[in-house]
Formats: sequence, structure tokens, C-alpha cells
Amino acid sequence: MIQPNPYFAAENNYYKGVRYQNNIDGSWISEKIIDKDGKDITDKVREAEDFLLKNSF
Repeated sequence: MIQPNPYFAAENNYYKGVRYQNNIDGSWISEKIIDKDGKDITDKVREAEDFLLKNSF
């Protein structure tokens, strides 16, 4: 792969850019996130958020 980071994607950088423009520091998740089946997926969403922050420029 040409990119220095194989996880690089424009979507990741868009996400980080929006966070920067809105002065968001830390997690944007403030409440539990429940999926349509009633399962608490808050930890999975936080894991995805961490991945995006670590794998964007």
C-alpha cells in the first residue's frame, strides 16, 4: 500500500476535522448507546471512536 498508514481513509480525516472545527476534545459519547435489539453497544462505539482518532492524520 502507498499510504504510510494502511488504515488511512478520507472518512477518518473528515471525522477528525469535524472534531477539530467544533473544539471537541475527548469522547463525544456522553450516554449509553443501545442498539435496536436492546443491547448496550457503548463500549464498541467508543472502541470505534478510538480507532478513528488513532488512525487519522
